[in-house]
Amino acid sequence: MKRTSDRFVRLGWLAGLTLVVAIAPLAVGNQYYQQVLVNVGINIVLVLGLNVIIGMTGQLSLCQGAFFGIGAYASALLMTRVGLSFWLSLPLAALIAAAAGFALGIPALRLRGHYLAMITLAFAVITHQVLQNWVELTRGHSGLVRIPWPDVMAVGPVELAVQSRERYYLLVVALVVVALLGTAALQRSRLGRSLLAIREDEVAAELMGVDTRLCKLLAFSLSALFAGVAGSLYAHYAKILTPDLFGVMESINVLVMLVIGGAGTIVGPILGAGVVTVLPEVLRAVADYRLFIFGAILVGCVLFFPGGLVELSRRVLGDRRTTRTDRPTRPVGRVPAALRGAAVSADGGQPLLAVQEVEKRFGGLAAVKAVTWELRAGEILGLIGPNGSGKTTMLNLVSGVYPPTRGTICLDGRPISGLRPSAISQAGISRTFQKIRLFRRLTVAENVAVALAPGRVPKLAGELWRGRIVGLDPDAGSEITALLELVGLAHRADHEARTLSYGEQRLLEIARALATRPRVLLLDEPAAGLSAVDVAFLREVLLRIQGSGIGTVLVEHHMELVMHVSHRIVVLDHGEKIFDGAPQKAQKDPGVLEAYLGADADQPVTVDA
Repeated sequence: MKRTSDRFVRLGWLAGLTLVVAIAPLAVGNQYYQQVLVNVGINIVLVLGLNVIIGMTGQLSLCQGAFFGIGAYASALLMTRVGLSFWLSLPLAALIAAAAGFALGIPALRLRGHYLAMITLAFAVITHQVLQNWVELTRGHSGLVRIPWPDVMAVGPVELAVQSRERYYLLVVALVVVALLGTAALQRSRLGRSLLAIREDEVAAELMGVDTRLCKLLAFSLSALFAGVAGSLYAHYAKILTPDLFGVMESINVLVMLVIGGAGTIVGPILGAGVVTVLPEVLRAVADYRLFIFGAILVGCVLFFPGGLVELSRRVLGDRRTTRTDRPTRPVGRVPAALRGAAVSADGGQPLLAVQEVEKRFGGLAAVKAVTWELRAGEILGLIGPNGSGKTTMLNLVSGVYPPTRGTICLDGRPISGLRPSAISQAGISRTFQKIRLFRRLTVAENVAVALAPGRVPKLAGELWRGRIVGLDPDAGSEITALLELVGLAHRADHEARTLSYGEQRLLEIARALATRPRVLLLDEPAAGLSAVDVAFLREVLLRIQGSGIGTVLVEHHMELVMHVSHRIVVLDHGEKIFDGAPQKAQKDPGVLEAYLGADADQPVTVDA
């Protein structure tokens, strides 16, 4: 109820601010101010698009100016040469820009960092050259001129006429509001959470079932879509287009707006676009020093305020964001019903997971050598061995991080070897990591929400058609709460993951892995670095998970924990399986004692019950 009321308050503030922004310049009647504000509005839409790919997805793009130009030229040509209405030209121009973004995203899928920046920069250069040299279409340096105002659109008895600067200003304000609301909805959506997860840790997102390739393609497309809308608005306001308006420097300029304002936020693009657009007008009296002033602001933001003006405002005003401070729910909660249902095996007579003669070689080094083992529903399998024995490599093979060199891995009798990690996760295998890989800047609840099984955007068309992509299922909140109660973190739901203690982060990884509703759970040293109290709590959590029917593979060096919870032990040494049997027998096996436990073969190691 409180969230609903807060949302209405925010919408009220937005409506009031929009009304003031729309009316004030018109009341003053100064066309110069109106022109500056129109440019600010267009740039806000443009920077919001770049924020999708950089701020939300963490992919560096230097071609937003190219998409801006594609949208501008497409809209102008559709109206002047094809004869379409502006109200058709604008969405079509946006879709053309989005298609260009999708096409660029395909070769960029395997690239990151400066390599991705280079390919997007090359696209910006190529787009500029096409606009400049395809004279028959764009008229080259002569440019497109006399681009008309939007035509009159009749909606029943009402006619919408935008054929003056004052009315065009109102149109821009309206579309800025739509863009802001769309961005806010995107951040709350399943797709938005997936993009944020990719920004934080792409590998972990993939292993939690997020289709990172599809999500990055959608991010490129949405970023270009916003730029296409901004380009169309610019074309019909400026009335003239030349290729030099959309060169590489325009892309750099948009990036500067985002950096100065603050990437990853909604307010940042507004502040950045406003400052970078208005400041040159303010500094006309010292035009010779404008670049120096801009450079100083940019360097200051990068060095002292990486979060831009948004971070600066939070430091000055104080970060008033509050978090829930309920009492800790340390007692182990119940396993969610949805999780118990997902854990049922398709055939109770066959192994849930079967690893058969699996081998993994890295060049001439055999990390895993012809290893075979099975896991049944509701079983906890302890996978132990000395450091470097191949335990984590085995988990990487099962979860799809590495393809096996030889052998097969089957889930419920169906081969999964060679599938992408996201497909394996969606099939029913989830995992934690030896080195914690949480989405650090997302909240505890958001970490779980990213992995929540129905929200991993596996089929875009179906999700869009059913409207499921715009938000979580109605019962998702209760499932997230139940998972956090299971690991004792419900009281920390609204805290960022990076603020948790080490032990809490380990438990959050388990909750996130369970959110995928797995049938097989792979745990890579979950007790590493935990206190005795935390290990005891972890033991209770593992037994609750086992009781739900989920098969668990436990890689662990904490022998007391392994021996207490495991039904069966598999021991690896130098990539080979040297033991497969009951924990009690493992404590007495000479090969295990010699290879792993470091004891004399004549002196069996016991663990107190």
